[in-house]
Amino acid sequence: MKILTERNLKIFKEVPLFSSSIDMITINNNEEVSAIEFKLRNWKKAIDQVKKHSIAVDYMSICILKPKNRITREKIEDVCKQENTGLLYFNLDEKGNPELFEAVKPIKSDFYWDVQRESLLNMLLES
Repeated sequence: MKILTERNLKIFKEVPLFSSSIDMITINNNEEVSAIEFKLRNWKKAIDQVKKHSIAVDYMSICILKPKNRITREKIEDVCKQENTGLLYFNLDEKGNPELFEAVKPIKSDFYWDVQRESLLNMLLES
């Protein structure tokens, strides 16, 4: 995905945390940890899931299929902004190639627990 590879991120999939797993973790050059939850349908569930991981990450985002309805998109974007959660839309371009569009930038969390964040970061970077 161009939006991720252009940012020179380390990418990890299905990362265990507590009794569940995070769909994707990205780590940038400043060792900031971002969690991304992917959902085909239930965007509210994606927000709930990513918020459960907020204790261990700097940023949270969800990635969903881009709704065709503008009003629906605006509602989702408003909720993500209220929750300080980033929003990525997945779409296929005119050639059928997958693309991601960042509709809402995540806000850095002030909720994370340093010990848990460092533990997650060390586990990923040592693997």
